[in-house]
Amino acid sequence: MSFWSNLYEVWGTNPLINPDTSQFLQGLTDAGDYSGTHWYSYIGLSCAVSSLLAYLVFYHFIDKHSFSSRWNWLLVGLIHMGTNFLAAFLFSYNDLRLERIAEDLIVKSIDCAGFAFTNMVFAALLYIILSLPPYPRKLSVNAKYTPWKK
Repeated sequence: MSFWSNLYEVWGTNPLINPDTSQFLQGLTDAGDYSGTHWYSYIGLSCAVSSLLAYLVFYHFIDKHSFSSRWNWLLVGLIHMGTNFLAAFLFSYNDLRLERIAEDLIVKSIDCAGFAFTNMVFAALLYIILSLPPYPRKLSVNAKYTPWKK
């Protein structure tokens, strides 16, 4: 198992991802090998990159006094979470809909939604973790204390 597989399955304890879904997201094919699309890696990397982009957008690109409130920080985070949910759901569901999964796997759309929800939670955690350290935030002129201080 890869790092991303372990992370999304929370080391085997995530009830939202069943074993067949896990095999599908790791790229199991009809040939019995893992040469298919490894959605865990692609979605995991896109989640990490989009979390960094959401952080940069709020603290360094927009960086206006009128936009530096906690509510706007939360708005950027919610948009980021929704985007990650949609990306994880649509990419995994598209393979399911087009029947690009191994025939012996039983994967349903609710399984894709469980994976997408897990991705959304990780996106929120990464956004919060990136917003925690004071040094990079202090490079922001107007939002350097948002959301942690008044």
